[in-house]
Amino acid sequence: MVNLALMDDRYQVLDQLPDALYSAVITLAHGELIERVSGILQWRCALLEGELPRHEELSWPDERVKMTLLKRLESLNIVHYCRQQEELTDQVLIDICEGVATADEYFKLKPDGFVDKLSQQQNKRDRESDFKDDDKLTQSEQSEQSEQSEQSEQSEQSEQSEQSEQSEQSEQSEQSE
Repeated sequence: MVNLALMDDRYQVLDQLPDALYSAVITLAHGELIERVSGILQWRCALLEGELPRHEELSWPDERVKMTLLKRLESLNIVHYCRQQEELTDQVLIDICEGVATADEYFKLKPDGFVDKLSQQQNKRDRESDFKDDDKLTQSEQSEQSEQSEQSEQSEQSEQSEQSEQSEQSEQSEQSE
């Protein structure tokens, strides 16, 4: 009888989980169930206040996924829209769960991690952030990436202008016939 009471107390946190999040959180395989539910509730509380949760206080997900999520949410600038908006906040949390599942799959394939393009762009813009990129791209890497990006854009623009010229020429020849 005592064991049932302890089990009931342990899983009582599940009662705090909103119905909209229940299925997504329960079926997610990342982390232990109680840790995951507690973590989602921490995320939810902070987002409903219009803030990002403090990374050192979050119990879930693991560090590498957590920092990526925090950086992405910060750069999307969506957090202030979540203030007192339960439906939006719950949808953001469902997306976070999907992102965590995707990250888990990716890390199984590439255990060394992944290149977070968003954090690289943030570094390139020298934007201040509470969530610093541990990869710390050097200035030369940043400028090299910037140059590659500019070259790629210029190449695309020249291809588009060539295509448009060819299309104009073919239209003119059809009209003259």
